[in-house]
Amino acid sequence: FLEESEPRDVRTEYGLEDDFVVGYVGTHGMSHGLEVVLDVAKRFEHRDTLEDITFMFVGDGAEKPNLREQAETWGLDNVTFLPVQPREEIPSFYRACDICLVPLRDKPVFKTVLPSKMFEIMATGRPMIVSIGGEAERVVSEGEAGVCIPPESPDALAEAIEDLYEDDERREALADRAESYVWDEFSRPVLADRYLTLMEDLVGATTETAPARP
Repeated sequence: FLEESEPRDVRTEYGLEDDFVVGYVGTHGMSHGLEVVLDVAKRFEHRDTLEDITFMFVGDGAEKPNLREQAETWGLDNVTFLPVQPREEIPSFYRACDICLVPLRDKPVFKTVLPSKMFEIMATGRPMIVSIGGEAERVVSEGEAGVCIPPESPDALAEAIEDLYEDDERREALADRAESYVWDEFSRPVLADRYLTLMEDLVGATTETAPARP
């Protein structure tokens, strides 16, 4: 995932060099509740202290036309929509973000979900705001790898973004812990070793309890 042949300078490419970028990268679907992000963008647009914040949406999905229409209706100049990108170039877009967003709707079924983008963001060393309860919140909290907020809450999202925007040291600390945590706990060698140990334990337990053959 992190092996990019030619990393892109996304900020320069899209004129974001001087912006503080809050980014969502992925499917724009009904399950993600991205209208909440637009709500926050609308709140921030005319606040002088937050005028350099840009909300960057990268990807496609069933809700993207609706999101674009809403942004145009509200006249949001602090929102930019970018098309789907090649898989191998996604790390460049994560790295272009000052904060990455991992949202889902407030549904019981999502409490068992671990979005893959969460681990990708950690691996690229970016701070993130995770608006999902349940297992995702447990993982992020355990690793002190991001800020967890309630799903579908514009107030909580606005507060979390503003807090991180104003605290460079905290953003850097979250990014450092996230990168260390994902490699220490979720890299393929670590998971493979755990899986092998589990299999060995199961085989050993089965051998010890199996009846002797005649």
